[in-house]
Amino acid sequence: MVSRRQVETERTYDVPEELTVLPDVVAATDGAIASVTDVGTDDLEATYVDTDDLRLIGRRVTLRRRTGGPDAGWHLKLPVKGDTRQEIHWPLGDGADVPDDVRVAVTALAAGSVLRPVVRLATSRRRRLLSDQAGVALAELLDDQVSATMLDGTSAVTVWREIEVELIDGTPAHLDAVEAALMRAGAQRAAVSSKLARALAGHPALVDGRPLGSGTAGDVLLAYVREQADRLRWADVDLRLDPDGEGVHDMRVQARRLRTALRVNRPLVEQTVGRHLEQELQLLGRVLSPVRDHQVSHDLMAARARSLAPDREARLLSLFENHRASADERSVSGMQAALGAGRYLRLLQDLDGLAAGQGLTGLAAEPAGPVLAAHVRTALRRLGKAAKAVRRATPAERSDRLHDLRKSAKTLRYACEVAEPVHGPSAQLLGQRAKALQTLLGDHLDRVLLAEQLEPLTHAKGATAGDGFLLGSLYGELSTEISAGSKKQARALRRVRSQKATAWLH
Repeated sequence: MVSRRQVETERTYDVPEELTVLPDVVAATDGAIASVTDVGTDDLEATYVDTDDLRLIGRRVTLRRRTGGPDAGWHLKLPVKGDTRQEIHWPLGDGADVPDDVRVAVTALAAGSVLRPVVRLATSRRRRLLSDQAGVALAELLDDQVSATMLDGTSAVTVWREIEVELIDGTPAHLDAVEAALMRAGAQRAAVSSKLARALAGHPALVDGRPLGSGTAGDVLLAYVREQADRLRWADVDLRLDPDGEGVHDMRVQARRLRTALRVNRPLVEQTVGRHLEQELQLLGRVLSPVRDHQVSHDLMAARARSLAPDREARLLSLFENHRASADERSVSGMQAALGAGRYLRLLQDLDGLAAGQGLTGLAAEPAGPVLAAHVRTALRRLGKAAKAVRRATPAERSDRLHDLRKSAKTLRYACEVAEPVHGPSAQLLGQRAKALQTLLGDHLDRVLLAEQLEPLTHAKGATAGDGFLLGSLYGELSTEISAGSKKQARALRRVRSQKATAWLH
């Protein structure tokens, strides 16, 4: 089954019973909306699928099979940011069972649990198209009468009305204008973002039993772990749908975030639990890294090649791809095998266990502010030691020491991310500056990696003297850029260690 993906931005509103006539959005938006076209009414039926403990909706993800309307099929919705979500579509298929392609895509979300129908929604949807003066469709206003039936054996039914406003070719400003008109008429932003979440409101599997607002170091760390573990799973979906896309990068970033957060905050987690998770996350990073490193090298090579004549560009990329082909195939195969193994699923389950509060130490019950600040100070001291090692390094050691410095900058950045809910703008500023240093060092080391890969290409099968000249010129360009990067790195390091960025730690 072939999937297609789109990004949708929409807002949902609760509507009071007395709001039987919608406001005149043309008049209310001062011309931002020039016309409203009644498209008609669709009758939709959607069966939502999840695990018994509702793991998908618990991670702000929905999976449904919908019939009726213009986009019948299987739909998987993942959070992006704010009002925006990624929606992945597959055809309906022959039956109501979850198709294999869909089941594989949600491997990390279900984490080995069985998927079954949990709610059936019947929706009568009246559609109105909101356009500008040129006739461009800016947004669609959807007036939904919804009936939700639980499929857990109770057959409980919930009925409500809601309005969705979904962007087409408009901007968030158009959403704001329509929202103002709706709210003046009595509508309110919905407390939940999806119909499924509303249908399942109060379900025991979705009720968080942990105490809220206690402000302990453990609370803050676990909130971070939950968020990053969810993002790891969302990236897993992207990777399985498009192995050549950004999913590999995003998964590796999330694995490193989690591992670093656990390492920096080791005093908060029992040693056996924390070290085990660190090791498993490190292993995950190792199977992702060769695939991502090739993507980065290929992108850098492609960017360099674009300045050449078309035939030289094609020749350079062909040499690079042919030389790397067998190693890259092995890397991809190893990654796919690892992501399909029980060990990976157990890691996801173990992260869930920690996120639920299993394995914390007594220090985790202490106030978050001083505990997390102490951990950031430790990360800052390690950065200072790594910087000193760079200054003392011989030319042969320099790349390795810069790599260590980059890891230290990354550790400081993620330590600040964990502390940000408590220390606010202060932690945010230091984290941003650590990220800037990390990025500069990463760009530098990417160039070093690409330069190291050029020399073997001169001896690759089929390489000519002309190819050798071209590769030598490219190596010279990279060497010049590598040498020129030192001043920028030193300036970024000073900004990280400045009084302005670190005063809150003293």
